[in-house]
Formats: sequence, C-alpha cells, structure tokens
Amino acid sequence: MSRIQPKIDPRPTKDQTLERIKDWFQQNLHLPTIYGSVQTKRLPTRLLDLRPCNSPKALQEIEPLQDFVQLVDSHKWDPDVVKFTTLSHRWSNEPHLTTKTENLPNHYLRICTSDLCQTFQDAIFVTRALGIRYLWIDALCIIQGDDDD
Repeated sequence: MSRIQPKIDPRPTKDQTLERIKDWFQQNLHLPTIYGSVQTKRLPTRLLDLRPCNSPKALQEIEPLQDFVQLVDSHKWDPDVVKFTTLSHRWSNEPHLTTKTENLPNHYLRICTSDLCQTFQDAIFVTRALGIRYLWIDALCIIQGDDDD
C-alpha cells in the first residue's frame, strides 16, 4: 500500500515555508538531542544571542532601528536548558563576515545583521521565528585562524 504524499507547492511563499519548518520542528521535538558525544553533554564555546539585551544604551539610541545580534560565551551554561539551532552551510568564495581575534571584542558587543550574508540573515530569521534565542554559525562562533579555538 503506497502512502499518499501531500501536495507540495513548488513555489511556496515565505510564510508557507516558515509554517512548514515550524511543523517539522514541532514533529521532531520528541527526538533525542545530540550534543557532540553520547557521554558528554556540552554546549559550544560561543553562541549568537539573537535577542541581545545588554548592549550599551548609547548604541541603541544611535541606531535604534538597526537589527543586531551578539556573540556570547556559552560553554558553562546548562545544556539541558539552553536551546539553539545550528546552521550547516557551504562556504563559498564570496567574502562574508567571520570572527577573528581582532574583531572578537566587537562581536561580543554587537554584530549588525545587515553586515551578514543572506544565508546567515535567513538562519537568524528562521531561528527567531521558531522562538529560539540562540544560533550557532561556525564562521561567527569559532575564531577563524585560531587553531586552539
């Protein structure tokens, strides 16, 4: 007996796509979460906080309409409490913002989403739409060029 597949719109709207992602997400909430290894539950060293709340008030007054995120240290947080999404993507030859030793202090303060490539902006949008506060993107959460990080 064959299973009837639901009709899928070949050109869904942004809202339709987001609803489908939310449905998939809700259907898979019961699945076990995998953290690096079976023996050790731990969070990455850093995550992007998509709702930064400790930015200096002066920055908010200068650019109140500018959307931004910020890097936060997360390795000591409780992995059973913190939920985050992860972006898996292909690195292209197109230049995109990365975290390096020299810009790390600034990334702890803020990263303007308009400075990010569209793929990163889309990941932020979807993560927020799912109601999740944190996101891990390798290019931003790992210090690039630092073999010890």
